[in-house]
Amino acid sequence: MAPILFLVSDQARKENEVMQTRQIVSQLLRECTFMHAARWRALCDACCACTAGALLSLTLLAAATPRATALRHRVKYVDRLLGNAHLAAERRRIYAALAQRWLTGLPQLLIAVDWAALSADMQWQWLRASVVVDGRSVTLYEEVHPLRLLTNRKVHERFLDRLAKLLPPSARPPIVITDAGFRSTWFDLLAKHGWYWIGRVRNRDLVRQGEGEWLPAKALYARAGVRALDLGCYEAVRNKPLTTRLVLVKQEAKGRKCLYRTGGQKRSAASKKIALRNREPWLLSCSPGLSHLSAAAIVALYAQRMRIEEQFRDTKNCALGMGLRHSRSDSAARLEALLLIAHVAALAKRLIGEAAKAQQLHLQLMSTNRKDRAEISVMTIATRVIAQPSLLRALQSPFAYFDELRRQASNALSMCSAAS
Repeated sequence: MAPILFLVSDQARKENEVMQTRQIVSQLLRECTFMHAARWRALCDACCACTAGALLSLTLLAAATPRATALRHRVKYVDRLLGNAHLAAERRRIYAALAQRWLTGLPQLLIAVDWAALSADMQWQWLRASVVVDGRSVTLYEEVHPLRLLTNRKVHERFLDRLAKLLPPSARPPIVITDAGFRSTWFDLLAKHGWYWIGRVRNRDLVRQGEGEWLPAKALYARAGVRALDLGCYEAVRNKPLTTRLVLVKQEAKGRKCLYRTGGQKRSAASKKIALRNREPWLLSCSPGLSHLSAAAIVALYAQRMRIEEQFRDTKNCALGMGLRHSRSDSAARLEALLLIAHVAALAKRLIGEAAKAQQLHLQLMSTNRKDRAEISVMTIATRVIAQPSLLRALQSPFAYFDELRRQASNALSMCSAAS
């Protein structure tokens, strides 16, 4: 008798992946008991769809939602969730509940904060705070604002107030790292919270030492070398001076070139501008409260700022990330709902990836057997494990790996001790 072959459609396979991830997402959101049960289930469904690989758009999330109804009904189901006023009101409490799951008990945090363009037309901007860990950072809290409020002081003040309420108690104030887009008003707000900061000073920002002459920051670049130099205490911003400690270093060139597919080097105005910017020395401004850290330690901490950029890319990228660029939502509330779904899905995938790596399942998912460095990231490991339900079923409880994330968060700060 000839064997009977059962053909499983791609849609059935995707639904199986969603069902496999549902238990993990449900456990992740179990502390959110303040939510209405129906709204909690809808959020779980959307997060499961995103964790299983659905991109962050209304229709694609709806198509992957594990509900036995017609697509048009699932679209309405997800649409009601994204526009739900109660979900918008509960959003900060959900971020706080997730943060409490793994940050409680840590003595100090290294937090990266940055703005990014959320929409292709730049009209919506995205402010995010993340805890620095190995590889990509892990989101703490985020907001969406129109372009006219980019770097607005009141937005920054309200954002820090909300972030302070969200963080669990710790023995020492967090260290916040930012790029050159954050100016002295931002540092002043951090000082009012009693937090430490490390930022970058560029171009014509004015600084002076003691009662000396005010100089543009560029005037100090000539003193830069490959070894970090502690310039001591300076005042920044002439109209409202802020006392700060400056550290100067010029990173060794990595030899990277931006090439066309033909192999030729790009020489456009935009490419030259980026290359010139990346050749600039780092003039770092840090709070006086970090005087116990050496200049090399300050540089080592700031060098981890790029981890938040990787996380931005993961959320927006359509090929390898969650594809937020596919979304055509045009309101802050709906975009923030999509970011909340992305945050829950990213945290679930992070735990799945860490668990799979600990069980060495990644060895089955690599295209080579190289040992000198990691071939695929933890998030890619998670994506490939989810795509193979047999591996996902073999996974031990991912929630045990919150301890691994805690260890990584502590290691991010211990790097400065090694650099000292």
